[in-house]
Amino acid sequence: MSEDPDLEFEALVKDTFPQQMITSWIIVAESVSGDGKDIHVASSDNMTFWLASGMLHCAEDIILNSGFPHQEEEQNEQDPDS
Repeated sequence: MSEDPDLEFEALVKDTFPQQMITSWIIVAESVSGDGKDIHVASSDNMTFWLASGMLHCAEDIILNSGFPHQEEEQNEQDPDS
């Protein structure tokens, strides 16, 4: 892995969304420390409250209605006959 977090993030996005131009993004991450668990949010520089709210609402709908996008891939890896 690169020592530059920006390059690592860019590579992750390109691998996750190939052939797409990403214009805005939000990252929600959980961290664990001796003090407990925390939630952190980071976003692209052009993010507004309304855009963030809309994106998070759409993501919630996708997760609730379709499951996590990676679950189907993991299921196929565990059971290639499905």
